[in-house]
Amino acid sequence: MKKLFVDPSATGTTGICLVGSEITFQQFENDDWKEHFGWVKGLVFENSISQVVYEVNNSISVNNRTKHISRLFKLFGAIEVLTCFLPIKINSVPANQTKSLRAKLFKKQLGISGLEFKPGIGWFYQGNKISVHQLDAFLVYWIWRGNNC
Repeated sequence: MKKLFVDPSATGTTGICLVGSEITFQQFENDDWKEHFGWVKGLVFENSISQVVYEVNNSISVNNRTKHISRLFKLFGAIEVLTCFLPIKINSVPANQTKSLRAKLFKKQLGISGLEFKPGIGWFYQGNKISVHQLDAFLVYWIWRGNNC
């Protein structure tokens, strides 16, 4: 059963970590949240995804709401609605957990086999360069996996 882990953006870059028999990465760039949703929905159909887990921003307040945040909420809602049309599970991981894990990895307080940071170059998984958005999607997977094993 394949699972899709998402670092969502409604107006920028969405990172994907697709976990099946192997782990692969993708990303999508666009200014429209509906395009991001269409891309995620397409991946769900194309890859027979059984579960989607996305990073949810948990530090939203009345004072920091922007057009970007409003569009992000729309994207969250659209992802959640997939359960109305497909036999799929949807879960989320708080962004503060992802950020905390990334900081610990960067400071070498924790390690994940196959994941490496090369100063001045960026992040690599099993020798392949990944973007920060793909890294966050992978960390969503890692956190979810730790909570569901």
